[in-house]
Order: sequence, then C-alpha cells, then structure tokens
Amino acid sequence: GTDPLTDLAVVRLDGTGPWPTAVLGNSDRLRVGDWAIAVGNPFGLENTVTMGIISNLNRNVSQLGISGKRLDLIQTDAAINEGNSGGPLVNMFGEVVGINTAKINIGDRIGFAINMNAAKAAAYSLIAQGPVPPPGFLGVGGIDVTRALAWAIGLPVGEGFGVTSIEPGSPAEEAGIELDDIIVQMNETTITDGEDLTEFLGEHPSGSNVKIVVVRDARLLVSLQAGLTDEPAR
Repeated sequence: GTDPLTDLAVVRLDGTGPWPTAVLGNSDRLRVGDWAIAVGNPFGLENTVTMGIISNLNRNVSQLGISGKRLDLIQTDAAINEGNSGGPLVNMFGEVVGINTAKINIGDRIGFAINMNAAKAAAYSLIAQGPVPPPGFLGVGGIDVTRALAWAIGLPVGEGFGVTSIEPGSPAEEAGIELDDIIVQMNETTITDGEDLTEFLGEHPSGSNVKIVVVRDARLLVSLQAGLTDEPAR
C-alpha cells in the first residue's frame, strides 16, 4: 500500500527468508548537532555514504515549497542528491533514524529525511488499513500568513494561507479563488497555515465538495464552493 501524504509505501517480500534487516532507531531521541550518515545511490553511484549532522528536527514541508505532503522533516547537511531518496539516514550507532527524501537544489548540503517514528506509524497504518486514498486537489500555492506579516502589510487577519498562485483549470480557479485571497476556513475547519490546508485536503479525497471562506481585498469574507479532484499528472 501507499500513502501519498507521507510519500511512503509498504511492500511485501515473497519467500522464506531470513531477510537481512536494518536496526530502526528512535527519531524522538535525536538532537540538533547529532552525527548523521546518509546512504544511497546518488546519480547511480551505488552504496555511497556521506556524513554530516542533524541541522533541524522539525522542518515543515510547507517551508520548502513541497505541496500535497503532511510531514515535519529532519534537516541534515549530510550530502543528499538524486538517487538518495528512499535510502536510510543513520545515527552514529548504525540505527536508521530517517528516510532520505529531498534536498534544496539552490543550496549546498541542505537535505531532508522523513523521521523514522513517523515512517513506522505510516507503515503500521498501511499494514492494518490498506492504501490511503490520495488527497483531494485544490490547485493553489501560497504562503503562510503570520502576525508579523499581517502587521507589516496591513492585513485584517493574523493567520491563514495566502494564495499566490492558482493552477489553470483547477478546482480553485473554477470556484472563483483569486490571487491574494487568504484562505481562513475549509468547511468548519479553521486554516491557520499551509499545513492545516494540506491536512484538510488529506482528509477529503477527490470528489469531495467543500466550502471555502477567504478574506479578499483585505476586508471582505467571501464564501466559495469547490469540488476537489485528483491531482493532475506532472
């Protein structure tokens, strides 16, 4: 089964075993500054090992411009490149504490891994319940509205999700969402940031009809209706 929100899958091996296994560590015990070792096949170079430290423990995916995911990621300066995804991030005791998943291309040694405790929880859920339906697709991109941002540019609300892009032909466009709208509510759920929006969409798959409340022109509350769809192929 697969879970699109956590970017993880569970596979079953047929055979008698015994299988070689990695020791899974407790990612809750990680501290910034701990040693981190990334293992993978960057650019096809098999069994490559790079070393660094844990740079941050709770890097929200919305800060990275990654849409449609619901995770706080481990940040590391151990070199992670194309081909490292899915490989282990290991601590100094040889325990797997994360699964390498992404990097910032314009930066140097700014990589990210799914923390192992979140990965284990997703795996156990997949085994018990089966595949998770993909999240509903709205088709907006944007930024989190914070109190500091609201004060600086004179917004009437101190939290929400500010829309800076709308995909052509998306449910957002058809619903009438406009650039610079601030999404503050989906159905009865208050939206304070992009993580709230991602979590809401994860709980409302394609085909769901939802009510959206936005702040428009810095003063008007506008109620809209949207029918969520599958995310289009890229």
